[in-house]
Amino acid sequence: MPVGEQRIVRRLPSWSALVGAVLFYCLSFTPSLLPGPWLLQAAAGAITAFFGYGLGAFFGMVARRCGLLPSPAVRRAGWWLLAVVGGGSVVAITAWSVRRQGDLRRAVGLDPRIGWWQWALVLPVALLLGALLVLAARGVRLGTRTLREVLGRAVPGWAAAAGAAALAVVLVTGFVQGFLLRALLGAAERGAALTDRSTSPGTVRPELPTLSGSPESHESWDSLGKKGRDFVGRAPTAAQISAFTGRPAKDPVRAYVGLRSGEGVGLTDPERVLKERALRAVAELDRAGGFQRKVLALLVGPTPDNPLRTVITDGRAPGSPVWRPVYQDGRTVRFAQQTSDFTVPDAPRPQPRVVYLQNGSDPVVWWEPALIWSRPAWLNGQRAHDVSPTMRWYPLVTFWQVTFDLTASEAVPDGHGHRYRRMPIEAWARIVPPDGWTPQDTERLVAYLGEQP
Repeated sequence: MPVGEQRIVRRLPSWSALVGAVLFYCLSFTPSLLPGPWLLQAAAGAITAFFGYGLGAFFGMVARRCGLLPSPAVRRAGWWLLAVVGGGSVVAITAWSVRRQGDLRRAVGLDPRIGWWQWALVLPVALLLGALLVLAARGVRLGTRTLREVLGRAVPGWAAAAGAAALAVVLVTGFVQGFLLRALLGAAERGAALTDRSTSPGTVRPELPTLSGSPESHESWDSLGKKGRDFVGRAPTAAQISAFTGRPAKDPVRAYVGLRSGEGVGLTDPERVLKERALRAVAELDRAGGFQRKVLALLVGPTPDNPLRTVITDGRAPGSPVWRPVYQDGRTVRFAQQTSDFTVPDAPRPQPRVVYLQNGSDPVVWWEPALIWSRPAWLNGQRAHDVSPTMRWYPLVTFWQVTFDLTASEAVPDGHGHRYRRMPIEAWARIVPPDGWTPQDTERLVAYLGEQP
């Protein structure tokens, strides 16, 4: 192997690359939506620093190509400055993150105390992961250079360079989207499904045809997963509802499609899989008789690609925040995170009624690729009560922060992250209250459901 090719992998990092890595590593510790475990923060720091390393290396290369080379004395001073200031900043920001995590945990109702010994491991683990990412990137560069030399024997130099560059772009894009991003999103999904194949004590397969997983359902009991089995297996009967309300009632309709729904149909593309699940959910709701009921409304923790929500949010009244938009004076649609949000604005609401429940700190609601290059509206102006006032948007950095937040979106108390327990009860009471229903009835129902396993 030529010496030049060996140096691609073995050479020491440049000053500009390390400056970029240090800067982005420090930015990765700035406040995000949710607190996270130390290992997650180490991974976030490593990946963010890796991108900073790449940007710094790029600008350093441009400077060298332009002949902007400092004198040896200046270079030595720069290395000393980086060692002292950069090294000190990395250690200080890692130590400071313990306090920052405590503040985030306190904001969502968790014990702010965390173990120092765990967070002492953040820096060494981040260094190891970052080094592995740099080695992988250098391996890609070495491979593309080798390919360019091989192609150069058969095609003009410009064509060989273009082909090698195209391959590098494909490999890097595939690495980011197919490995880093997909791995993180997969971790978030797996984190929510660690006990997916288990069943909570006291939960049994329903017999009512209006419930998914029943003998008449298109969805098998096993395919629902733990969350789905809890959702349908604990559904009250008409008799139980009547005993609570003192009025005649119908058996509830509960349709659910699990992560393992439709296994064996041969779909591998994520978008097609999601579309198939959505179609199965609609079919199951139709089978159970959901479309024959008078009320079908409530949307909990919607994602940014929800087209109806996008139209409503974009058409909100001037001055209303994106996390609680006011649309057409609240006549038809309202957004809420807390009970008090239902009175914003204080205007009458005729039927039909639609309610979106979205927590200000829910990364499922706010994650989108546009975070890479544009400041999100939910960080502008008035913020939701559980979003840190010190959180700032940084290109690329905030995208990775919210991506990592996805993996911990349910590891917080009710009313934060992607945890919605009480508010759906409040929402239904606002959307379609039974005759004579009072706030005391809502509290009684909340207490009753809170006693259930």
